[in-house]
Amino acid sequence: DAAQGPAPLPGVRDRIVFAAQALVPESREERMRMVEVLVRTARANPDLEVVVKVRGTTDEPQTHADQHPYPALLEEVDVPPNLMVESGPMAAHLARAVGLVTVSSTAILEAVATGVPVIALTDFGVEARQINLVFEGSGLLHDSDELVAARFHHPEDSWRADNYFHSPGDDT
Repeated sequence: DAAQGPAPLPGVRDRIVFAAQALVPESREERMRMVEVLVRTARANPDLEVVVKVRGTTDEPQTHADQHPYPALLEEVDVPPNLMVESGPMAAHLARAVGLVTVSSTAILEAVATGVPVIALTDFGVEARQINLVFEGSGLLHDSDELVAARFHHPEDSWRADNYFHSPGDDT
């Protein structure tokens, strides 16, 4: 398995956090596939909350317009009680996370920095369009089977070093 990051902050770890993005996956069909994966994950892990972490509330202005917002898509399916949508600071969500999952959010960097293991989903491809090429060679790219099984990963040491996650003693 990949290297271990810093020890996560102490506290209760009872959540899988999905960092939702407005741009990827793009199509409604792909986003519904993501919803189905989140539902399967919640059902497979009833002892964990599965949180769709959105950037803001529906009426809040956003940097990128979300054509197919997850709260609306979730209304179309049978949602288990441990699957919910929340906003708020990512740091607060990571403080309770057993793992973070996303297609390509910078939240991965925040999770890595705080020692929270990650899955960068490959179900929609690894390509410029998905904004996830930077994670090649990281050990973080996995498909939804890993998510449903709640098997999260820490990045490879070489990727960490190449992406400025180095010992403070190496600072110049």
